[in-house]
Amino acid sequence: FATTVLLQRAATDDSQRVRAESMRALARMNVAEATPIFMNALQTSSQHDIVRQAAINALADAKPAGALDAVAPYAGEGYLSRTRAEAINAVTRLSAQNPAKARDTLLAALRGRENRPRTTAARALVDLGDKSALPALAALAETIRSPEIAEQIKTAQRDLEAK
Repeated sequence: FATTVLLQRAATDDSQRVRAESMRALARMNVAEATPIFMNALQTSSQHDIVRQAAINALADAKPAGALDAVAPYAGEGYLSRTRAEAINAVTRLSAQNPAKARDTLLAALRGRENRPRTTAARALVDLGDKSALPALAALAETIRSPEIAEQIKTAQRDLEAK
């Protein structure tokens, strides 16, 4: 009964927060029937993008086939920086589905214009542990204007080198 109610709430509830929380619960419960709801919610605009962010995290938790391909585009330009950061973290969690695509998605996010996705991508590359990202981290650390952000990138570079 609870699963049925959550599936209904995640798909059609008028409240964006209810939809988001229902998706989170379904992912934690590992309800396979929820995957199409998560995929559809990626297309949903909402206040502060909470529905899309919940869908991204639900897919990262549930890890259905194709989740990386569905989530990766949201790490790119054109979405809210918070949504991009959530997608970047999800890409890392889903990297086993396609390690090369995950790395390439993170490297592309690293080259973006916004600092939140850049620093999130730098930390995600450390988590991924792929040392082929070291030149990109070094180049960004040298060219970024903000001393605080440059230091965060350099820390990520050092952490990746130490892995």
